[in-house]
Order: sequence, then structure tokens, then C-alpha cells
Amino acid sequence: MKKAIALGGGGAKGYAHLGVLKALKELDIHFDIVTGTSIGSFVGAVYAGGGIEKLEEISLKINITDLPRILTPAFSKHGLLSGNYINQLLQKVITQEKIEELPIKYAAVSVDINKGETVSFTKGNLGMAIRSSIAIPGLFTPVIDGDRFLVDGGVMEPVPVNSARKLGADFVVAVDLISKFKTFSEEAGTKGILDDLPFKTEIDHLSDYIKKLGETLYLFEKDKKLFYDKTVVDIVQRISVISQSRMIENQIQLGNPDIVITPDVTEIGVLDFHKSKEGIEAGYKATKEKLPEIKKLLKIC
Repeated sequence: MKKAIALGGGGAKGYAHLGVLKALKELDIHFDIVTGTSIGSFVGAVYAGGGIEKLEEISLKINITDLPRILTPAFSKHGLLSGNYINQLLQKVITQEKIEELPIKYAAVSVDINKGETVSFTKGNLGMAIRSSIAIPGLFTPVIDGDRFLVDGGVMEPVPVNSARKLGADFVVAVDLISKFKTFSEEAGTKGILDDLPFKTEIDHLSDYIKKLGETLYLFEKDKKLFYDKTVVDIVQRISVISQSRMIENQIQLGNPDIVITPDVTEIGVLDFHKSKEGIEAGYKATKEKLPEIKKLLKIC
């Protein structure tokens, strides 16, 4: 029986994938196939390359002063952030440069918005495949590959269960980071990532750049207090979350994963890359709660 894990997108919420994989490893569950969308493509590649423990070690050392390096401005009309840090980190945790070199069958899911179709990378340059898969529209710059304009796979396949089935998986564990989310009223009074950044010159530069864009594009009147501080980035992100959560429902019905793990990462924003501990713990806890079901299906004593 070929076992697969399909890791969904969610930006910094993806730390939960590390907790999920940690809990499954403790049960001596290993996968023959791994598919990933967005941040899931990155964590999936690291898992397939054998560097997951090293990635967890590095992740736990990331703090808020590291964010300017991670969230490097692109100064491009196509997106706010470059996303180049992901490839730098990839090189620190695994040695493989091509997908074919990975010891575990792997696919990174992206979307070509030029042709309106899903692109599943199962061979070729690993860094480019991941970089295209994480390119959240409007936030990270897309990858241009010939006539393909590649963006985040979550646009069409937020949890790549179908991709896992196409690679021959008999048993699929799906990890959904998107379906649980807070309403704007539940978020009221909480700080955004930019509000937490310390006042240092290199950080202010990034903060001012993103805030300026938001300040010029408010969509609500001042007297509507609940929504007044929501910028275009907040609104686009919310629309994306809603649409992806609905797609996940449909894809789970179509792909019929054997197990769906949904960590509670509602307290972690898409860009909260300093919250690794919280994310890992959320993934670990959610997986532990599913262990009786997993053991039963896999007939593990």
C-alpha cells in the first residue's frame, strides 16, 4: 500500500506541517509520496529530502528580528515580496537540487494563470517548483517560465489530494491549514505582524513600504470601526481564505483522503514566520487527536 501525505498552503501556518510529521514519525509512519501546495510544497520537499528535523531546528530559532530578511521586498508591480528566502533556506536543509533526486516521490502544485490550469511539478528544478508554488497572488511575485505565469497552487488546489492520487497513492493523509479561520470581529483588537515589528531602520523600510500601500487603498469609511484598519492586503487575503476553504471542501469530497488533519492555526497569520513554536505545537496536537483513527485504518497496534 502506497501512503501519501498532501500538505496544504497557508504561509507561516505551515509550521503546523512540522508538528504533523513529527507526530506521525513517532508512530513510525512514513510516506511513499508527498505532495504540497504553497508552503506545503516547501515542507514536503524537505521531508522528501530527509531534512525535516533540521528544518524544525532552524525554524525554532527564527524570531521577529529575522522577518525583514524573510519578507524581502520585491518592489515589483507583480507582488510585494520576492520569496527568495525560501530557496536559501531549502539549500540549508537538503542537498537535492532536482525533484528526480529526492528519495521520495514528490509533487509541488502551482497554477499557470496565463492558461488557467494546475501545474504539478514532478521533475525539474526543485527550487523553481517551490518558488512558483508559494507565490501567493498580490503578495509574492509570480514565477515566469516561458509562456507560463506561475502562482500559488492554492488558487486551484489548496490541499493537493488529487495530485497524490495521480501519483499512485492508496492511502492519503491530507493536512488542511485554511478551513479554520476567524471573522473580522473575532480578530478585532489583535495586532498585525507589522504592528509587532521593532523600530529598527532595516525593518521600518519594509514596514513603511507595505503600510503605505495599504493606507492608500482602504475600502471602508472611518466610522465603520470594525473594518477601518483592514487594508487591501487583509481583504485580498480574506477572499483567498474563503475561496480556498470552499475548494478544499470540494476537493476532499473528490479526492476522498483517508484522514484529514486540520490544525488550529487561527492565531498565526500568513506572514507570522516568528511563530514556529505555536505552529508546530498546533500540528502535533491535531495529529495526536487523530492517532486512534489513523491506527485503526492502518491496522497499527
